[in-house]
Amino acid sequence: MIIARPGPVVLAVMLVAALAGCTGAPAPTGAAEPVPVAAEGPGEFTPLTATVITPPTALPGSDGQTHLAFELLITNTAPRSATLTRVTVADATAPDALLADLAGDALLERTALAGDLAVNPTVTVPAYSTAFVTFDAITTGDAPATLRPTVSAGFAPPSADQPPYVSIFPDDIVQELPVVPVLDEPIVVIGPALKGGDWAMVNACCILSAHRGALLGRDGSLVAPERYAIDFVRIGEDGRYFTGNTHTIESDLSYGAELLAVADGTVIAVSDELPDQPVGVNPVGYSLDELAGNKIVLKLGPGLFALYAHNEPGSPLVEVGDTVKKGDVLALLGNSGNSTAPHLHFHLMSAPQPLNSDGVPYVWDEYDLLGQPDATGNLVMLDQPQVQKHRYALATAVIRFAD
Repeated sequence: MIIARPGPVVLAVMLVAALAGCTGAPAPTGAAEPVPVAAEGPGEFTPLTATVITPPTALPGSDGQTHLAFELLITNTAPRSATLTRVTVADATAPDALLADLAGDALLERTALAGDLAVNPTVTVPAYSTAFVTFDAITTGDAPATLRPTVSAGFAPPSADQPPYVSIFPDDIVQELPVVPVLDEPIVVIGPALKGGDWAMVNACCILSAHRGALLGRDGSLVAPERYAIDFVRIGEDGRYFTGNTHTIESDLSYGAELLAVADGTVIAVSDELPDQPVGVNPVGYSLDELAGNKIVLKLGPGLFALYAHNEPGSPLVEVGDTVKKGDVLALLGNSGNSTAPHLHFHLMSAPQPLNSDGVPYVWDEYDLLGQPDATGNLVMLDQPQVQKHRYALATAVIRFAD
């Protein structure tokens, strides 16, 4: 697989295919409750209802803009199938100031049915069903305090065998949804999880991917544990992520890289019993606890945990109970668990269970930006590296940490 470089490439498509799924998978119920959007006004009949899983936090991105990532659950309460045609997000105090405007393919690429962990894009919401739209509201200035989503949809005609009451539901709607608050919280700043580069950000925020689509139940409520997860894949000067003509463990450029503690913390989980998967083979037969492969979980503070997944067997240098300092080597990058190509799956989370927690936003203290997606999502390499401080590395970006 050749990835042209410099210039526009389709690195994200190729690597997402190679890493489809990663740790995302069905999970048992188990905590932050979804936050219902607040109703306003005297009330009106609304065939669609909306809920957010977690209100967004302003996230500085590698594109120099501020991103507000959240999942909007849209339930069709009508007895007729709905087709979403447009969904927008505006500053609630300035309705004409659109921060996201999704229609056509752009809406399709960010919408799926709740419970579909294969994340098949669709804008059709069957009767009495729920879809989710993965929003990335973007602003170049300060984030607003509140957001106002609006949805446009059409409903299928009633079938001949349906009772007369279905006629009370409209054929088409433009429905203003309740306000979504923006959390005013400090962002977590962490150090590098790896050394050097060049590292491609695969399945990262804020696109719809296997990470973003892994909406799971915790204590009877939905959470999005992998909202800000990143699959790190190393690419070479020629734009490829392996050497030679065949992609194997031995030829992979990522395999065996040292994994670093992103902050001071305590080791609370280490697993090291699973073998590496052959490259390109779809894993089967894993239990829920084995999906992350050989993993390390660090506790960085109250309600703040870091996951390192798919590690090389036999490589952990730490044990449960060890204290670590920022920059300490923890283990080596591998291909264990639910993985089809070597990579580091990394994310911060609100609880110690990788798939039974909510994702926590974070930024890297410093890195060099080498490439970033253009307006169509294709990677464009920069003429000169750009130093980024306290910014998240967005999906498809290529970065380099200090050696």
